[in-house]
Amino acid sequence: MNSIIRIQELINSLDSPDKNNAGDIFLNAISNEFITFNGTIKIPRLPVKELDYDLAVDIIKDLIKYLPDFFYDHSILEKRKPPSEQHSLHFVQLISGKHIYFIHIFKIHLKFSGDTSNIIEQGNSDYYPSYTTNRIYYKSKLIPENSILRHGKNIIDFTPIRLKDSASIESDRNFFTSTVFDEMDTKSITIELNKLIDSDLFKISPKLYPYISFDYFTAAFNILYPDQEEIRKGLDIFEPLFIYIYSNYLSYSKIITEKDIIEKFGNELDLKNNKVFLKDQFLDKLKSYFGRYSLYRDDDMILKGWRKFKRE
Repeated sequence: MNSIIRIQELINSLDSPDKNNAGDIFLNAISNEFITFNGTIKIPRLPVKELDYDLAVDIIKDLIKYLPDFFYDHSILEKRKPPSEQHSLHFVQLISGKHIYFIHIFKIHLKFSGDTSNIIEQGNSDYYPSYTTNRIYYKSKLIPENSILRHGKNIIDFTPIRLKDSASIESDRNFFTSTVFDEMDTKSITIELNKLIDSDLFKISPKLYPYISFDYFTAAFNILYPDQEEIRKGLDIFEPLFIYIYSNYLSYSKIITEKDIIEKFGNELDLKNNKVFLKDQFLDKLKSYFGRYSLYRDDDMILKGWRKFKRE
């Protein structure tokens, strides 16, 4: 049986979003997220060239026991998006907002990045080492969707609602001019996106963990703990926020009418002189959402360069 089909069958076997058997979430020294789980899995020697999906079947079979709610109702992408992430696995879920559809993408990264004492078999020029681990590196994002391609019920590709190829933003009395997105520094665009929102709303510096990032040529929303409940909470926050962000690059009329803004997002958005603004009550909601987590370090984590997310 095709390995992609086997992985999808493992996901489809989850009849309901079972509770994860997971631990804490951390940022490593280069600000990549990883989550611990209450057990260990074995990662085989992975080819340096590219992760073979045949090898991925047993990895997912073991990992899904600990993190079922992260995989529930997702489709595995046979062609990674972007394809350059050759040692990761990408899973997607289509979610309907009040007006816009979104893709949730959950990506796990499997290159060796653990303690060398956990190595089972050394690597060489063709293979990375085999190792055991109790953590997995991942990315989890909501992306506004323009179109999708399916094979049966499974999503096999998607196209985002892209922002303008080049743009200027005025925020916090500073004027930012973006380069053409295909050639841009995504970090600088991410900073621009976050500066559209009052910095006092963020408890964690966007330089360490940006809730809003520039990815897939659009504004993406990072979901720290991507179970089904948190994905829905993130969607409720991000949909009106994305409309506001989009309106700073292009005319909002390309994705939503004035009538729909008033009727569907009257509690979050305001229209004045054909411009979109965030209402005070929505800003309070954003502050509550972004204020749920803080970052903590003890002496051991300082030595490792780690930070731990702490739920308030």
